[in-house]
Amino acid sequence: FSPPIPRWLRGPLLPYLQSRLLESPALDRYFNRAYIERMIDDYRDGKVDHNRRLWALLTFVRWHERVLGI
Repeated sequence: FSPPIPRWLRGPLLPYLQSRLLESPALDRYFNRAYIERMIDDYRDGKVDHNRRLWALLTFVRWHERVLGI
């Protein structure tokens, strides 16, 4: 079974993805904000398929929040 991550991230999860990634303190601590913003924009606009990277970042941010409480 392969979950429809690309469809989720371009559809109902896109606002959630944007808010969780761009509002997370982990973003500025570990990643380049401008690059992540550009990656989200390119993915949303259908220019580049970043679904695996964005899913991994979303998973990392959620883990960071739960484990480190930040």
